[in-house]
Amino acid sequence: MSKHAVVSREEWLEARKALLAEEKALTRQRDALCAKRRELPWVKLEKDYTFEGPGGPVSLASLFGDQQQLIVYHFMFAPGWTEGCPGCSLLADHFDGALQHVPHGGAAFAVVSRAPYAEFAPYQQRMGWKFLWVSSNASDFNFDFDVSFTDESLAKGTAYYNYEALPDKNPGECPGVSVFWKDEDGAIYHTYSAYTRGMEEVIGAFMLLDLTPLGRNETSTMNWVRRHDQYEAKPQEACGCPEDAQESPKKECCGTAQIVALEAPEIVESGARSFAGLSERVAQSEAQEVIPGIWSRFKEAYPLPHAVEGAMYGICTNPDGSPDCRFDYLACAEVSDTSGMPDGITTLDVAPARYAVFTYNGPIWNIKQVYQTIYGQWLPSSGHRPAEAPTLERYTREHDPVTGETTLEIWLPIQS
Repeated sequence: MSKHAVVSREEWLEARKALLAEEKALTRQRDALCAKRRELPWVKLEKDYTFEGPGGPVSLASLFGDQQQLIVYHFMFAPGWTEGCPGCSLLADHFDGALQHVPHGGAAFAVVSRAPYAEFAPYQQRMGWKFLWVSSNASDFNFDFDVSFTDESLAKGTAYYNYEALPDKNPGECPGVSVFWKDEDGAIYHTYSAYTRGMEEVIGAFMLLDLTPLGRNETSTMNWVRRHDQYEAKPQEACGCPEDAQESPKKECCGTAQIVALEAPEIVESGARSFAGLSERVAQSEAQEVIPGIWSRFKEAYPLPHAVEGAMYGICTNPDGSPDCRFDYLACAEVSDTSGMPDGITTLDVAPARYAVFTYNGPIWNIKQVYQTIYGQWLPSSGHRPAEAPTLERYTREHDPVTGETTLEIWLPIQS
């Protein structure tokens, strides 16, 4: 932060009163805007929506309970994911406290995601949230309210988000909030929806930070935000990892390293190998949301020609060194021959290399801490240096979407 002006108490009061006049004007503007929001026309829903909740199927009407108003938060959690969006999780951390009061103000509240209920229920338990969270997987709800998109709608130019047409690339899931009214005769009306920054007043943490000299302290939108169980014990300037280790697309240096108990690795000399699968360019900040979708599509394409029986692999290559560290992620299987692959399948030849092979058993959401342990603790004390070859993740057991438990091997290339 640059050197700031320091003045007398009297000069400060003069400046503060001038700003107070602007703050009061903004408050009056906001009151007027809220009044216009309440005056918006409504759209009657002609479709019945059914959701899956902790007690089984529920209708949209039942989500109102004994209220006439319903607020729905569209939480980004797609089929196949094991963790929710970090930004949505930040908002969700504020819901339970507010829900001690919102029903007394005349509104019901529910969170809706497209993943099956069994896939996000463990995450809700992990986060300690108590609010009602239901799945829209069996209905068109997410698509009708413009937070999920089909490739067909994108191709036709009929996919919209935040009231603008989307480009050709499917963004997957997006966040939003929608509000509904239920008449005494049971008819339901859509009254309001907001997306992107239209929801940020819900984020009490940001409202508090907006009062401080550093504000939200971002270098890019929400760059420091983590799921609340993934923050470090205290912020620090660096995590102690070697500079070259921080270039790894799987390494996220953001404070002091969290240590995971790992057995000493096995040192393995590996010959040339070939892999085939589905690849996508991914940014580090979106990896935990995008990569499960790549795996879901790859499993639909499997088995591949010439596939070697056994485990599947995740491989990161071509990091660009940018602040958000974009890289190519390949969900793949080892193959004996790369010829004759279906359209859309990417192949990768890996040269002979020496690897330190770590075995990890535990929840998949601890994978960041596993890499922090390898790069921040094992590597500096091992006497080894990373080699110019891709790191391989070898999944040796089917991932359990309910518990998040998985078994994998991390093959770290090292110099001889």
